[in-house]
Amino acid sequence: MTSRLNCSLFSLTFVSVLPAILLTWLHAAAAADKAISIPVQITHAQNFDPFPSPDGKKLVFISLITGKEQLFTM
Repeated sequence: MTSRLNCSLFSLTFVSVLPAILLTWLHAAAAADKAISIPVQITHAQNFDPFPSPDGKKLVFISLITGKEQLFTM
């Protein structure tokens, strides 16, 4: 009798919780598709001459930002 009661309680809980989980998932998926705003570029930079380091672990390049050339590594 106790196992039947536990099984029935589990089924009732599962059936009650499943729609809530499904609705939450659907709402989150629908919200992820909508853009919050339109992206606007507010800076401008040009990158030139990428060159790998001798060991190949890093990359150096020249970046032209507001008329000044700068070296950057990645």
